[in-house]
Amino acid sequence: MTMSAEVMDWLSARGLDVEVADRFGLSSVRRGGGEAVILPFMRNGEIVRRKYRALAPADGQPKWSADKGGLRVPFNEDCLRDDALINLPLICTEGELDALVAIQCGFLRTISVPDGAPPHPTACRDGHGADPLH
Repeated sequence: MTMSAEVMDWLSARGLDVEVADRFGLSSVRRGGGEAVILPFMRNGEIVRRKYRALAPADGQPKWSADKGGLRVPFNEDCLRDDALINLPLICTEGELDALVAIQCGFLRTISVPDGAPPHPTACRDGHGADPLH
């Protein structure tokens, strides 16, 4: 897949290197009447989910959406299985674009929690804090 010039400009304006975005499979699509970035979520090298970030959503439309039925896995999950990265610090971010920035800065063992932070605090199993993975 490819990225449109509009998406490349949008990513660059956010400080993201287009080559890094391309290496992680980001691409673009016309969706909901406008341009959107496609973020693929991989497991063992296979796409298991796609999320979409609308660049300029129409009134009342969400910025973020995802294909129905995809697996809720961390963005860049496969780095957790890379033995070459095992001794590097693990960085967990709230968003996929944040993860890409960390990776771009050299933190290759970076993941983003699925669906970002919850909109409202939720109790963990022990009754404290947020638990976005469960």
